[in-house]
Amino acid sequence: MISFYGKILNSVNLSFLFLLLPLFIFLFLYLRWEKYSKDPKVKIIEAKKDAPEGLSPMEMSTVFQSNVSFRSISAETIYLAIKGYIKIERIEKKVSFIRMHDYAFTRLIQKDPDSDFDAKLLNSLFRFDPYMYVELSDLKKIIFNDFQTISDLTADSVTKKKYFENNYIKNKGIYIIFSILFCVVSYFFRIDWIFSASMFYSGIIILVFGLMMPKKTKKGLNAQKDILGLKKYLQTIENDGKNISVSEKKVEVFEKLLPYAVVFDAESSLIRKFEGIYESQPSWYNDPGITFWSGLAFEKSFKDFVLESLSAFSDSGSLKDNK
Repeated sequence: MISFYGKILNSVNLSFLFLLLPLFIFLFLYLRWEKYSKDPKVKIIEAKKDAPEGLSPMEMSTVFQSNVSFRSISAETIYLAIKGYIKIERIEKKVSFIRMHDYAFTRLIQKDPDSDFDAKLLNSLFRFDPYMYVELSDLKKIIFNDFQTISDLTADSVTKKKYFENNYIKNKGIYIIFSILFCVVSYFFRIDWIFSASMFYSGIIILVFGLMMPKKTKKGLNAQKDILGLKKYLQTIENDGKNISVSEKKVEVFEKLLPYAVVFDAESSLIRKFEGIYESQPSWYNDPGITFWSGLAFEKSFKDFVLESLSAFSDSGSLKDNK
């Protein structure tokens, strides 16, 4: 009889320990996150009217939100166009007697950029015609399939530039592996529901903290502050009640800010605020359909390109947009 109750007691104790496992893992990972990965709150002192020094749009997106977005890839193509690597052009064509429009990229500089992620992006854009011309509609699925490689290369870049303590993508991968391992064990031991549930919820906790673990350096935190200041400036520029000064209203200032405005979905506000800086279409962007050049016409055409590129770059066959 004693042996029987002893077995029950041992079983209860073991089950109790299994029930506590997710709590132990949560506390351990929370303390680790608090000590090594939690970024202190950044106070915005004032809006910042300049692009972050030494960061491209994709790098800025990575420092700001720890990932590359499809919107930042669209911004990066504009950044490369302004840098002179490619030219963007709106084109008209007929498909089954239906008049449609598309956008085309023409490569102007054959030499790859210095950064590996930009070189990869260009090689993805011109995969089927490495030296000449590609239409946006032909890029569906291509950028999506190369997205992880582009993200990894961008993470490597900001890590080497000392914005993060370590490569957060590789670090995240370790947590994901452990999360999958716990979930697999929970699946194969579903006869014991307490053990199975404990392992499953532990795996979910590991996954959540794995996504939260990147830690910025002091340089990264300062950049975060500058990026927040730039975001504030770009998102309030149209309604701040102030005019752009004559010294600021220059093509080079506008073109430096434009790709970063795209990351924050603020390109229209920036174009309206810099109305009149272009007397004709810029060298990096052309829309033959604009018969009378104006800031409003450029804004409409450019916004359409951003939305079309978002749709094409994020297209996996079913996914249509990802910001």
